[in-house]
Amino acid sequence: MQLELKRPEDCMFDEISLGEIMLRLDPGAGRIKNSRSFTAWEGGGEYNVARGLRRCFGLRTAVITALADNEVGRLIEDFILQGGVDTSFIKWMSYDGIGRNVRNGLNFTERGYGIRGAVGVSDRGNTAASQLRAEDVDWDYIFGKLGVRWLHTGGIFAALSETSAQTVIAAVKKAKEYGTVVSYDLNYRPSLWKGIGGQEKAQQVNREIAKYIDVMIGNEEDFTACLGLEVEGNDAGLKKLNVDGYCKMIENAVKVYPNFKVVATTLRTVKTATVNDWSAICWADGKLYEGMKLDSLEIFDRVGGGDSFASGLIYGLMTEGDPRYAVNCGIAHGALAMTTPGDTSMASKREVEAVMNGAGAAGIAIAKHLLNMGVKNITLCDSKGIICKGDERLNAVKREMAEITNLEHMTGTLADAMKGADVFLGISAAGCVSEEMVASMAKDPILFAMANPTPEIMPDLAKKAGAAVVGTGRSDFPNQINNVLAFPGIFRGALDCRASDINEEMKVAASFAIASLVSDSELNADYILPEAFDKRIGKTVAEPVKKAAIETGVARI
Repeated sequence: MQLELKRPEDCMFDEISLGEIMLRLDPGAGRIKNSRSFTAWEGGGEYNVARGLRRCFGLRTAVITALADNEVGRLIEDFILQGGVDTSFIKWMSYDGIGRNVRNGLNFTERGYGIRGAVGVSDRGNTAASQLRAEDVDWDYIFGKLGVRWLHTGGIFAALSETSAQTVIAAVKKAKEYGTVVSYDLNYRPSLWKGIGGQEKAQQVNREIAKYIDVMIGNEEDFTACLGLEVEGNDAGLKKLNVDGYCKMIENAVKVYPNFKVVATTLRTVKTATVNDWSAICWADGKLYEGMKLDSLEIFDRVGGGDSFASGLIYGLMTEGDPRYAVNCGIAHGALAMTTPGDTSMASKREVEAVMNGAGAAGIAIAKHLLNMGVKNITLCDSKGIICKGDERLNAVKREMAEITNLEHMTGTLADAMKGADVFLGISAAGCVSEEMVASMAKDPILFAMANPTPEIMPDLAKKAGAAVVGTGRSDFPNQINNVLAFPGIFRGALDCRASDINEEMKVAASFAIASLVSDSELNADYILPEAFDKRIGKTVAEPVKKAAIETGVARI
């Protein structure tokens, strides 16, 4: 990675965000126009990044902003302090009693549900933050004397006023002067630019800012509207990103702005307000890194998901320096942030790691289950290769698994791990297994290629390469493995006895129950487990799960 970060010991702050912070008023499950009560939160595109880095990832962060000095401003300050973000650089502006000269911004936001989309109504004209001037901030003191490793700001703040744009330019220039890495989220909002010159002004301002940016974040619309860089091959409605076109755009962008070290964007397909496909891509060092795909992600509140992606990305770049790790960290943090209300993340670092690890949430759970059932030697791999005891790069979760897996202490890549292996179980990424890798396995290997919709290797190719049995998450091939095989029966059994926990014994009972539905006479390479909608499954699984719960003492009736 080409990013050169200052040492933590040389800086008071790991990251500082420059931007506006508003009071969000949330009607909960209701609608703005009908609500009689609102829950108050704080939020702001740039601030949300600082708060995520502090609360989730434990970094030292601060915010540069301005607030009107009244009770609402002090409420926002209290929220910021609760988030652990330093408030030393807030400029307090005198309040005239009615907000004629200066006020604090308000943002009414309803979450949406199903076919009803989210709705936001901002009330931010003439706010204190929009009046913050470059000369109001002692940049030399912040970046020079105190020291800052990373500055984050964005196009929302730059669009608030003529003065805020100049404030951003002054900030990024001074940050670069002192060796601070700078990230910028283009976040194009036509309504914000409309009153100060429209798209032409947006391009004028953002082209100047872009000269000083190391990590640029934005989707295809952002790059087109803010920098005049077109993404080839997109549909008219920008419903789906043309990845090849985006890559070509990045190549052109880097020619114009050779200072760009990393470019990233989220990938979101909105099925309903509460169900989205969620992923992201990251360009760095001349390569494109596609992150994990979370299809049909259940959304509670989508506001702030992109900001939490940015904070996860920044954390990954700051700590690991690995673009693949960083983009997955961003995806996981953004996904978790959208499962809770409010603009800011309530996730923990442990939760993020559990979601993002290829050898993580699903992979680790499966490995533990197999170990509990008597499998002796399991080797886990992540995006960097084989997980091995003593590897200093491993996080806490992976270090724990390294103690009980990879008994031969193998090192190397996934291809190395598969040589001579009897079984491959993939919960990872599309197309990461080749025919040659299958051919290198033991005679008549078993492969469960579960990435969906595109598996690690297509079943027909795996069989061609020598696989005896292939399982997949797809419904158009034999041996479809789906959660519906287990969950209804497990839940039924747990509910029937009011189990206080779903323990390993209950999972083992469910596994044997599912397997029992295929008789010895029926068992063959294309039929190793019942079909997903076999009506026998629920009852067959529920009874032994209930029995296991009773025998292990977690049943409450």
